[in-house]
Parts: sequence; C-alpha cells; structure tokens
Amino acid sequence: MSSLPSHGKPDARGHGSGAIAVAAGLLALAALSGQLVETYRFYAWVERANTLIPATVLVASAIVFFFRIRRGPESLFMPLPWFAVSCAVYFGIGASAKVFATAESNEFSSCLYRIDDVGVLRTNVLNAVALAIVFMTHALVALRLPELPPPRGTPNPWRLIIVLAVFTIPIKYGLLVPYELGLLSFVPPTSIAAFGSATRLVMFLLWDVTLGGRKRVFPLALAFTFVELAVALISHAKIEVLTVLFMVALAIYMHRPRISTIAACGSVAAVTYFLLVPYVTEARMVLSDRSDKGLSSRIEASLDATERHGSFAPDERQQGWWTRLDYTNAQAFAMDMYDRGSPGRTYEEIPQLFVPRFIWLDKPVVLYGAQFNRLATGTDTSSTAPGVFAEGYWNFGWPGVTFTCLYIGAILAILEKFASTFLRVRDFRWLPCGSYAVQLGLRPDHWFGPAYVVGLAVSFVYLVIILLLVPSNDSATRGAPA
Repeated sequence: MSSLPSHGKPDARGHGSGAIAVAAGLLALAALSGQLVETYRFYAWVERANTLIPATVLVASAIVFFFRIRRGPESLFMPLPWFAVSCAVYFGIGASAKVFATAESNEFSSCLYRIDDVGVLRTNVLNAVALAIVFMTHALVALRLPELPPPRGTPNPWRLIIVLAVFTIPIKYGLLVPYELGLLSFVPPTSIAAFGSATRLVMFLLWDVTLGGRKRVFPLALAFTFVELAVALISHAKIEVLTVLFMVALAIYMHRPRISTIAACGSVAAVTYFLLVPYVTEARMVLSDRSDKGLSSRIEASLDATERHGSFAPDERQQGWWTRLDYTNAQAFAMDMYDRGSPGRTYEEIPQLFVPRFIWLDKPVVLYGAQFNRLATGTDTSSTAPGVFAEGYWNFGWPGVTFTCLYIGAILAILEKFASTFLRVRDFRWLPCGSYAVQLGLRPDHWFGPAYVVGLAVSFVYLVIILLLVPSNDSATRGAPA
C-alpha cells in the first residue's frame, strides 16, 4: 500500500527542530523582557509587555505549526501542531483580551478573580517560559529518538472499523450517553469512558474509506456523523461538536493535503465556535433551572437556546467568545494561592486516578474544576481550570512548571515518533493513540493528571488491544467489501 503524500521530509531526523528552537528562543526573550519590567518596576512598560508577550506566543506558535505540517498530512495526527494552535488561542489571543477587549469583557472575567496589570504580566511570563521549555524539550528529544521500523504490511481497514465499532459504540451509547442523561446512578470508570469517546475514530475511518473511492459507504459515514453531531449538541459541549467536525476535516485533508484545505476547515471551525458560544451558554442556563436533565429536557433546552440565540448576554459589549479564551484570571489565582502558602494537591492525587473504581468502591469522584472554582469564588456550580502551566506552578512553584513542561515536551516528541512510524504506511491502528495525541495537544487548558498521565496510559493499552485484534499481515484492500 502506498504511503501518505508528503510535502517535506517526514523521515528526516529532527526535521523542523531548528525552527522549533527559534520559536523557543523568541518566547524566552519575550519572557525575559516581561520579567525585567516586573522586577525593576518599569510600570510604564507593563501594558507594552502585556501586548508583546501574547503576540510572541502567536508568532512562535505559528512558526511551529507551519514547520510541522510541512511534513505531510500525517503531521495532523501529531500533538505538537495542535498544542501550538491551542496555546496560540488561549495564551495568545485569549491573553491579549486584557489589553484589547472591552472593559465589560474584562470585568466579566474578574468575576472569578480580580487582578491588576502586573498580575496579568506574571501570567504572560509564565506562559512564555512554559511554552519555551515545551518547545525546546520537544526539539531536543526528537533529535535523540531513534528511527522506528515501520509495521510490515497494513491491516484490513474493515476489520479495524468493525473492531473499533464493537469496542466503542456500545460503551458510548449504552453507558456514557445514558449516564449523561441521568439514566445511570453510577459513575462510569475513566478508563472505560476513554474507550467510548473513540467512536469518532470509526467516523474518521468511514470517511477515509468513502474519500478513497468507495462511494457506497457515504450514506453510512454521513448518518454516523449526524448521530455523533446530534449527541454533541444535546450534550451542550463545544469541544465535542468541534471534535466531530475536526475528524471529518482530518479525513478530507488526508486525501487532499493542501493549505487551502486547512484554511477552509479552519474557517468553518472558527464560524462554528462563534455560533456555539451563545448557543451552549443559553442551553446550559435553561437546563440548570430544571431538575430533570434527561433527553427531553436537553432537547427542549437546545430548542429554547436556538430560538433565543444571542439574547443571553446582558451587554453586547461583553465579548463572550473572547472571555472564554482568556485564562489569565484563573492562572493568576493559582499562582497567588501558591505564593500565599496554599499550594494545590492535584499532583499528589494522580496515583489514585489509576485505581479502578471496581477495586476502590468508595473512590471519590474527582471534580477538579468545580473544586478550583469553589476556592476562587466560593461556589462549585461552575467548573474552571487554570491550565497545565499554572497548575504546575500551583502545586510546586517554578520547579513544578519546569517538571510539567519537560514531561509534556518529551511526551509530545515520543507520540510524534510513533505516529510518524505508523502513518507513513497508512497503518491506522495507531488511531487510538493518535486521537489521544490530538486531544492532548488541544488541551493545555485541562488538568495535568487526567489529560497527560492517565489518558496516556489508557491510550497505549487501547493500542496494544488493537494491535492484537487487528494484525498487520491481514489481506488488505482499501474500501468496502463487494
């Protein structure tokens, strides 16, 4: 089977590492300038520094993204490009809200925790330093990792689709969705939930087969996408809706690897996000007033939100789309908590995340976001996270930031090496880990333990199961059986 088309040199060891090092250097210089402004109290320069550092994050992230996607379409299954995009969104565009957004927007963000311009500068320095460490670690580890031999042969795509469907669809639609609708009284284990969320891989493979020339599969791919999208909308989860669209876009790009494809898909994602923000906000508000959170209530809340689209915001100058990308206040709160002698304990609780609930029957339900929100505002009715960089600081100060970023940079490089090895020969058995890798790249705003430690272990277990059930020496033909 032919390998994926490539625009660069996917097999070249360390390809793009020089550009990543340049990006890390730019971030380090921006962080140094910000630290000098804070240390020597050049208060007249604080606003300029708060403009410069997010702009540098944007530029550095763009450099990394551009040089990684040049390797070919398989690069979009690697976490680093998406980590760069996410950091650009949250710590570039989002952080710039403190300088360029309306006063009403920043006042809304202050409902979580109020900070001044110097507090904003501290978070910008944190993000620049952390991102520089991640990028530089990735570049160095990528240079040291040996080349891995590609798998022999390729698996039968339909056997892979069937195995994934048998594993994922019953778990999602027989366990996770009923739990979301309040039909189950017990909490599904995190490891099982990870398997259920992989139904999007089935959807990707169906679209891959369709775009590969088997047009008969198109109705099935379209129907499954519609179901996944409907469930995501009823769940009122922006990230789930965007993930469904992302997997379809990824399949398209695998067959049409052009910059125009990325631009078109990115534009659709941006428009979808802007439309989703008021819809999800209003739907959640409507649902929160109801005791019944079942399917009928969720559908009614979704319809109400659609009819009242845009009516929720009390002030049109309150830029909800921007405030939801701004993690500055949450980051500042986490940093101030550590500095005041109240460090976080989320890292200490990571080992207990590995203990299955059927062994530890009284295992507490971990709701980091609600607990963090209660510390900041006194209420746990909402969920907030400071992001992995500030979480590292909250737990152990700057040593915690250093450890977190060294770990993330190394993991990104290792996952990239595995992805390149499998996908060069279109071996999609990597998809379970590939899907996790993409999610990992998209979640620098998440919590470190669940996203970057437990999720990694679960994804590799999933990969081993798939490798055992779908051997590579199957007779493989692309497309549907006759």
